[in-house]
Amino acid sequence: MRILVIEDEARLAEFVRQGLGQAGHLADGADNGATGLEMAAATPYDAILLDLMLPGQNGLDVLRNLREFGIDTPVIIVSALGGTEHVIRGLDAGAVDYLRKPFAFEELLARLR
Repeated sequence: MRILVIEDEARLAEFVRQGLGQAGHLADGADNGATGLEMAAATPYDAILLDLMLPGQNGLDVLRNLREFGIDTPVIIVSALGGTEHVIRGLDAGAVDYLRKPFAFEELLARLR
């Protein structure tokens, strides 16, 4: 799979991209919502991993923009905001899944399958 990781925490983003690569996936990264939107519009990804707390534009706005632009790539929100209301908002905005940080990497891989 080709996966876009939109995550502003550099260490976590690198950990996720490396882990995805070791699992046989190709992973690109963006550290803010605007760059993530540009990359998603320019490249056909199989999945997008999206943080909610991004600089400039929050993840829910990024997700809504993706859908408004006709980009229907499956999005899994990966966020430290783990309250039920956050999960519901993310799913209602168009995410296919919501993974709370911290998470086990094996669980992320299972959700991608």
